[in-house]
Amino acid sequence: MNQQSQQKSGIGGCAKFGIGCFAVILIVGIVSGLVVRSYWRTWLGDGAQAVAVQAINDSSLTEEQKQGMIAEVGRLTEAFKNEEVNADDLGNIMNEIAGSPLLVTGMVMFVEQVYVESSGLSDEEKADARRTLQRLARGIFEETIDPRKAEDAAAPLMQTDAQGDQSLKDPANIAPEELQAFLANAKALADEAQVPDEAFEPDIVKEFGDAIDRALQKAGKTLPPANQAESGE
Repeated sequence: MNQQSQQKSGIGGCAKFGIGCFAVILIVGIVSGLVVRSYWRTWLGDGAQAVAVQAINDSSLTEEQKQGMIAEVGRLTEAFKNEEVNADDLGNIMNEIAGSPLLVTGMVMFVEQVYVESSGLSDEEKADARRTLQRLARGIFEETIDPRKAEDAAAPLMQTDAQGDQSLKDPANIAPEELQAFLANAKALADEAQVPDEAFEPDIVKEFGDAIDRALQKAGKTLPPANQAESGE
């Protein structure tokens, strides 16, 4: 799978799974949908940052990961307000994220947090489900599992509206057998791809920061690391 097709699959998967885990996607969405006069850069940067920080704090990230992500969001929004970064740069950052472990990990976190943790599965079954989802995420990221097959595997969790658009069902409307069917599909994909039965936990903060830096470097731009940006060094 080439980088372009991987990015398209990633963005499509993000929309299908309803992921809002990563702040840059929120920022890009707000930037692309609003035109504000006068102090629009300051207002938009602050508003997007507040939404992003809230999303991060509401996630299942560890406290250390939350602080790292918030610092990365801070340096990005500050650069945007200072006109060091523009809307095109934010779009390029989103493309970088689509080809990184961030998006896939976000999908795993979302399904685990919303569907698995709130389910009636036993603690042992939930642990098995988490490992299955980690294996699925790793297979997609390492390109041993086709993202389209992963989308097909999620069919038991999906619903189709009158326009033919698909979305995830409300967790309250998911029958136990539907969740089990999805997990069985995911495990079958991981087994077929011979994904190791071990934890897959990429460094979320590093991947986010690296995605920002890679995108900006392509435009000939650089930003100081998050800790320097925050302290003004």
